[in-house]
Amino acid sequence: MKALNHQTLNEASPTAVGGSSRAHAFKELALLQAFSNVMLTSINTVSNRWAGGDFVSATIFCAFFLAATSDSTRSILYGATSGSSTMQDGLLSVSSISQMTGIPRETVRRKCVELAENGKISREGSRLYRCIIPDDMTADLASKIDSIIQLNERLTQH
Repeated sequence: MKALNHQTLNEASPTAVGGSSRAHAFKELALLQAFSNVMLTSINTVSNRWAGGDFVSATIFCAFFLAATSDSTRSILYGATSGSSTMQDGLLSVSSISQMTGIPRETVRRKCVELAENGKISREGSRLYRCIIPDDMTADLASKIDSIIQLNERLTQH
């Protein structure tokens, strides 16, 4: 299967694909491919940069990232912050990370101890760990999401 790149997507149009239902299917597949590309490259970046190539640690970071984005979104939505896009820290328990990722609890516990020893996360009280989300990682992902939004707008115009 030939991968769709930005040039292919810019040259393609729903009428070139044929009919509105095929155009809708093309749009969905193009957006799904763009999303999959963002997801894969982002996980690769996290794995190599933040987790030193360790996939389990990268998966744990993704759980912290999800918690941070959820908490940040909720704070903005309910007016608990000034409305800035500042990312909050990820704050999770070993049990929560295990449930979110499917990684066995004991493996998560060992990895969290290791990550805390390496300064990637910090222990908060008796049950929680905190992960400060690097601003550049947030900005990089936001930029990639913006590209998907722009692609959606271009595909919608046709």
